[in-house]
Amino acid sequence: MEWIVAGAVALTLAFLFAYPSWQRWETAKKRQADPRYTPPRVMGIVDELYHPDAHATRQIVEDEYKAPAKAPLPGDKP
Repeated sequence: MEWIVAGAVALTLAFLFAYPSWQRWETAKKRQADPRYTPPRVMGIVDELYHPDAHATRQIVEDEYKAPAKAPLPGDKP
C-alpha cells in the first residue's frame, strides 16, 4: 500500500515539474508556425463557466484579429 502512495506522489511531482516546460515548448512551437498565436488564458476557463458571453466575445475578437484583411471590391476608390 505504501508503494502506491509513493508512486502517486512521484507522478504528481513529475507532472508539476514537467508540465511548465512542456507548455513553454508547445507554445514556442506553435508561435514558429503562426507568429500571431496566443496561448489560452487561465481565466478563460473561469469565464467560460461563470460568464460565457464574455468568453464567447473574446473568442470572436481573437478570430477577427487573426482574419486576413478584406480585399477591395472592383470600383472602390483607392
